[in-house]
Amino acid sequence: MNRSQNIHLPVAQEADWEINNTEQDPSKIKSAADSFVILQSLKQSREKWLRSTFPKFSSRSRGGKPADAIPPPHTMYNRGRCTLEIGPHIFTETTMFEVHYHPILVHTAPGPTFVQQPGAVSAPQGSSTTPLLSSSTNTPSIPPTLINQVNAAALSNPTLANLLQLAASGNASMDQLRNLGVTIQQLASSSGVNLDASSMQSAQAQNTATAVANGAASPIQPVYQTKDFDIVIEFRECPSDRWIFPRGLASGNFTPMPGSMGSYGEITLSTRVPFEQRTKVVLESQPDGQVRSRTPEPQEVVTFIFAGAGAPVWDSILRWIGSEDKSKENRKILESINTPRRVYLAHRIAEGSLLAQIQNAAVPTFSTKLLRSAAESSNKPKRKAAPRKLPQTQTQTQTQPQPQPQPQPQSQSQSQPQPQPQPQPQPQPQSQSQSQPQLQPQPQAQPQTQFQPLSRETGLVQQRGEPVPPPPKRRRQTQPKSTPPLPKIACFACGQTDVPLIMGGRYCRPCVEAGCAIDDIPQVGSSRYSYQSSAQHSRQGSASHTPDARYQSTTVSKAHAAFVSYPKASAAEQTSNVPTPDAKPT
Repeated sequence: MNRSQNIHLPVAQEADWEINNTEQDPSKIKSAADSFVILQSLKQSREKWLRSTFPKFSSRSRGGKPADAIPPPHTMYNRGRCTLEIGPHIFTETTMFEVHYHPILVHTAPGPTFVQQPGAVSAPQGSSTTPLLSSSTNTPSIPPTLINQVNAAALSNPTLANLLQLAASGNASMDQLRNLGVTIQQLASSSGVNLDASSMQSAQAQNTATAVANGAASPIQPVYQTKDFDIVIEFRECPSDRWIFPRGLASGNFTPMPGSMGSYGEITLSTRVPFEQRTKVVLESQPDGQVRSRTPEPQEVVTFIFAGAGAPVWDSILRWIGSEDKSKENRKILESINTPRRVYLAHRIAEGSLLAQIQNAAVPTFSTKLLRSAAESSNKPKRKAAPRKLPQTQTQTQTQPQPQPQPQPQSQSQSQPQPQPQPQPQPQPQSQSQSQPQLQPQPQAQPQTQFQPLSRETGLVQQRGEPVPPPPKRRRQTQPKSTPPLPKIACFACGQTDVPLIMGGRYCRPCVEAGCAIDDIPQVGSSRYSYQSSAQHSRQGSASHTPDARYQSTTVSKAHAAFVSYPKASAAEQTSNVPTPDAKPT
């Protein structure tokens, strides 16, 4: 949704106050439909809910510009979608998120150093010693560099580490504290820290050693700061931005839908608007140059309705509100909030600059035009390509008939004979100027300038010395290749189609049984086979004789055909059985 222009609409404490206004002419007041006040007020209210009411959580970068808001490290969980209803506005397919922030590391300053008084060291073991702050004037200040150096030395020296633990816990003896003080003095001298050597021999050395031990034994521990999770919403109209539903006084209720078994329902959430994070004092500059605080907008109770929300959304909102006791307490506080006084819009505006501004902002300036369908656009004839024109040079001349010089008759007074002109072979004439023979002789020193045709379409010629542009290439018209017709699937004997074929798909079973396919039976092995049907066997009888009478009859059933083997013929028999072209039947 594009951002609309925000116009200050006039309001008053009474309804229809614009009609009773004596400053306006009643004849110039437009109707509510022509004033567009209701439409513009709804647009501005919806834009305010979408972009300025909730604090922004994150946004996407557009056009190389950085994002407006960058959230801290977090983990986001999608809880589902629902329809958000706020007064007259309905925001469909609103996405609900639950955002958990990562713990933030916070570095804290080291705590105060505690030392023991000199008298407390010589106290008996059973008495409890109370550590005091190192604000004593006799206790030297221990720099952090010395403490870090002692910690580094304790990592490689187990004896020093044991002395530090005993001194920090208060269980070290006088000798152990004295040895620890000497070790610290050596480390301080090597690091450049100035400590009084004489003081290390007294009771102050014990305090210094104890202070260093306490500082070394209790290094700075990292502290992680956690933050409560937030509910983030994303509107379908502006998916590039996400907004935080701020925490505050809130109470909710869940009404399951009938037949949903509690998985879906309607959530009612009441809270104060503007939110507490938005009620900061805003400074605005006045014309006189002074800066004054603007009066914050009064808060009122607003009810948000999440229609069609699932159980995960209600679980997040319930944990976001808090315990049941807190919800009841918040409900009592919300009921005690006074409702601000209601104001009324001027639904009818008189003619003027305000009416023109509202009409221009409410009504779109672009004209509504029907989109052409795909069927109409496909029927539009395609534009043909313009023919290419050949470039014409300056030496081209039009083919017009030019007068040729006629031969003049020679007089008898001329003593020198003139050479007779010899006709020169010319190329195939293309125009009238080249079709006439040249009768005037030309000297050999000055060759005649000949013209060549430029193209067949145009009547322009060009001199021989200049290049002739190539003729335009003609596109070759490809003809579709003729595909051979598909073979007809039918019986070779009877020509019937749509019947099952046998013997390689050539004959039907009735034709095979009738003996029409005997010649196509292949020879297998060393003998020839003859295919006989049951009908042939029935005609021949129960006994069938082979050509050489060496095989007995074979009984064949009427339902099946049988192969009768023949002996392999000799070469002489095969040669005698082959017919010759000149042979005549006897």
